[in-house]
Formats: sequence, C-alpha cells, structure tokens
Amino acid sequence: MTPGDWVGRLIDRRFPLFEWLGTAESGELFRTELPGPESGVQAQKAAIRLVPADIEGAQAQFDDWAQAEGISHPHLLRIFESGHGRIDENEFLYVVMELPEETLAQVIPARALTSSEAGEMLPPMLDALAYLHAKGLVHGHLTPANILVVGDRLKLSADTLQQSGRLRKLQRGPRVYDAPEIAQGHLSPASDVWSLGVTLVEALTQLPPLWNSTPGGDPSVPRFMPEPFAEIARKCLCVDPAERASLAELEAIFRTPAIRSPSVPLAPPSPRAAPPPRSAPSPGPATAPPAAASVPPAAAPPVAKTPPEPRPKPPELATPRHIQDAFVFDEMQPSPRALRSVEDEDEGPRFRMSTPMIVGIAAVVVVLIAALFVRSHKPKPAPEAQSESTRTESAPATNPAPKPPPQRPTKASTLKGTVAERVMPNVPEKASRTIRGKVDVRIRVSVDRNGAVSSATIEPPEHSRYFANLALQTARKWRFKPAQVDGRPAPSTWTLRFDFRRGKTDVNPVEVNP
Repeated sequence: MTPGDWVGRLIDRRFPLFEWLGTAESGELFRTELPGPESGVQAQKAAIRLVPADIEGAQAQFDDWAQAEGISHPHLLRIFESGHGRIDENEFLYVVMELPEETLAQVIPARALTSSEAGEMLPPMLDALAYLHAKGLVHGHLTPANILVVGDRLKLSADTLQQSGRLRKLQRGPRVYDAPEIAQGHLSPASDVWSLGVTLVEALTQLPPLWNSTPGGDPSVPRFMPEPFAEIARKCLCVDPAERASLAELEAIFRTPAIRSPSVPLAPPSPRAAPPPRSAPSPGPATAPPAAASVPPAAAPPVAKTPPEPRPKPPELATPRHIQDAFVFDEMQPSPRALRSVEDEDEGPRFRMSTPMIVGIAAVVVVLIAALFVRSHKPKPAPEAQSESTRTESAPATNPAPKPPPQRPTKASTLKGTVAERVMPNVPEKASRTIRGKVDVRIRVSVDRNGAVSSATIEPPEHSRYFANLALQTARKWRFKPAQVDGRPAPSTWTLRFDFRRGKTDVNPVEVNP
C-alpha cells in the first residue's frame, strides 16, 4: 500500500487525510483539517506528518514534538497537536501543524532567489535560530524544504527540533546540508550554522557548495554569488565547528556590508609617476623606497667646473619685426640675409634693401595700378545683363568680396516611433508562484529602420537571472513602427521595463532616443 492509498482515511478518528503532499523526514505529509469547528464555520486547514512508530528513535521524536507544542515564535511553524494513530495494522506517530503555502525547495528548481529576496529571507532565519539556541534546542534539519511560506511570512519548520548535543539516529544517509560533525554523532548550534550556509548558496545560485580538492579543506562558494551573502556563506562553511561564525556575527556582516574589504585589490601606483627632482637630497635609510620601486639612485655630489668664457654676442638685426612683416608676400618672402647692416661713421647702422626685393615691390605696384586702371575704364554692362554680370564678376585679389554670413541649418523634423507588435512573456505557473512582491527587469533594445529589434541587452541591476533571460527572449520578438527624421525611417533605442508579479506581468516601453 502506498501513501496515496491512505487518502480519505482518519487518523485517531479526528484528522482526515485529504491529500498526500509527499515524504518529509522519515515520514509522510498530508493535508488535513483541525477538528471542532462550529456549524457553518470553515475548518482551519493544517498539515499532518505520520512517522512509523516502530523506527528507532521514534519515542525521542515524539518527546521533541511535545516540547515544540509550547514554543511560540513568529518565524517558527506552529505545532497544534501530536499523538498516536493507526491505519489498518500500521501504527504511527503524528504531529499536526500549520499548512505552508510553499517551500523554498519548490522555488529553487525554477529559479534562484534575487539578492533582495535573500535579504528578506535571512533575518527571519537568524532570528528563529537564535530563539531556538537560547532554549537549548537546535533545528537539526535546516534545508530549503524546511523554509516555508505561511501567508506573507517566512517560517522554519518546527517538527524536526532536537535537544542540543543529542542526535537521534539518522534514518537516511548524510546530506550536503548536514554538518561534518554529525557523522560522528555531534549536534550543536554550529551545525545549524553550517546548514544555513549550504542553503544560502543553493538559494542564490541553484548549486550546492563545492568541496575543495585539498583533504580537510572548506567548501568553496561560487564566485558569482552576490555580497554580502557570499561572505556570510564562507563564515558558515568551515569544517571545524569552532571556526564558524556565530549568529550574531552573521547578522553584523549582513547589517554592515560596507566594512568588507574589496574583492579585487587596487592596482599599485605606477613607478613612473612624479619622479623626484634632481636637486632634492637623496632619502635616508628610514625613508628609502622598497627595492621593487623604480627610483633612480642618489646622484654623487657635483664636481665644481670652471664656468665657460662668455661668447661674443651676435650683432642684432637692425630691422624691427613690424618692418619684416610688411614685406611678406605669397611667393616673395625675403630671406633675413637680404637685410644687412652697414656701419656709417656719422649716422650708425642703416638698412640696405637688396635688388630682388626692390624689383618685386615695383612689380606688385605696377600690377595694382594696372588693375585699378582696367576697372575704371571697363564698359558698363547692359541693364538686362547687370545682375548676371554682378554675380559672375571676379573680385580683385587685394580686396575680396565679403562672404555672406553662414545660414543656420534648420532643425530636422523628428517623429518618435511607436510599438507595432507587443509580445508578453510566457511565465510558467510554477515559476509565477515563486514570486513574492514583484521582480523588475529592464531590457534595452536597438530598433533598426525597418522596426525590428537588432540587439537587446539586460540593464543592471539584474535581480533574477531566470526572469531576466525570460524578458530578454521576449523583447527580441517585439516590433516597432520606426522613428521618422525628415520623413525618413531612422533607427531608435527603447527601454522595456518588465514587472513580473504572481499571476500577472506588465511591460512599460519607453523610447530613449530616435
């Protein structure tokens, strides 16, 4: 007979088994109802766990359930009742507790938690564990299957609680969530810290921690795991229980992430920057730079040298700068050698102009006079040809016609694009049930002149890899009516904001620039 065949039966003549929910911690879990509601009042839904009464450690399990009935904490699953029951010839121990809506184990196969979701999960878990440890209890089975959602609150299961230092015999083999010392029969609050680290890594990466190849080494945390959760996991996953962080230390790391050292060391300064001046004294032994620095050795004291005899000052050119500039032409710039000083006994230095320069100046003067003469004796054009002649007449080289002022280009007419075809993501119902609140994803798409998406990228921050990839695939299927610049299609850029909620998804498109 399978557990599914027990559906419809009564336990202890009080608790009906409505639905088999699965196997949990050496027992079977069913949906039931609490007895005793008044007529017309809806019965309270609950969960019941059945454990065979003949397994080793069953009585110790029953005693722990009885103790858990008196525990009350907002982040611990409430225990209503425990007792003995029978189904045909099979005798069971049972515990009745709150019925969770879902578990973390149902979320992880569909997607990893976002950093914000992990930030909402961690404080309640730390608070609940601290409450148990203060009472001399340990959870003993902290796994994703035992992190539950009841209403709008996260809770830890309470049907696995044990006394610290007392380990019931395992009815299963060791798991990755079990601390290494459990295999030697030791159970302590540090064992819960180990299980918390494993669960945190799996929740954020969908992967368990990897063991190092070195014997006795601690497991490694994936590099892509976000902070401060990666640091918290490393503090939890120490093989030696004495080296694991306490719950208070883990909470301090979570509350003050800014004090962490950067994961990437800063690059050392370049040795070439700001070399010391030559005249500065060489550093003493206390301030000497390390051998790796590229610092030149201290220079030896300079040797006194006889100053060189002053050279005779070359004769200054007698031509001032403004006179030289007056004789610069397009192809007739005189060389400084054409100007020489001649000493006169009475009047001092004078200028002597070379023959080529004089000839050049005379030629330019003749050309200018001829041009003016031709212009003054040119016949006046006919009235009908006046405008045409005015447009085609060449201006003299020495007096160019003023250019018309540049016209400012007229602003191009721009018409923004619109969405032509909107495609919504197909969110599986299983993945939709894992959303608490909403998950925002922004996709930046480039639209070509035909209105098709030419490229799409995920804009940071990326809150969920699963939903980000789902939004990225959907955005590539969108179509747009392209933007218009001067009446012609033009490429544009859009941002698509996807808001994923449980059972509903909205997309808000915004054109960034046409």
